[in-house]
Amino acid sequence: IFIITAPLMTSAIKMDLPTAASKAVETKPDTVQLSIDAKGVFYWNQTTVDVATLKSNMQEAAKKQPQPEIHLRADKLTKYASVAQALSLAQQTGLTKVGFVTLPDAAAP
Repeated sequence: IFIITAPLMTSAIKMDLPTAASKAVETKPDTVQLSIDAKGVFYWNQTTVDVATLKSNMQEAAKKQPQPEIHLRADKLTKYASVAQALSLAQQTGLTKVGFVTLPDAAAP
């Protein structure tokens, strides 16, 4: 086995290229507040939605580039089944940026 190496030509033609200063355009993703109250009612940005509408909203959000961040806020008395249903719908629709919103613990240092 022979390995042949040769220096690569970085540029065949010498050019003096102009310089320009520009700020990188950073597209910040939207955020969606997905809330679940103690009774298991879903809210998409403070608007009450049923499961079918929630799935439709998630499908539309998953198509956006960049995808919005889903901030999941669940009442501490919410049944796990409601939270699991929301997470399952997010996964089924292709949403990848889901985070849980909590309040800071007052006893924490």
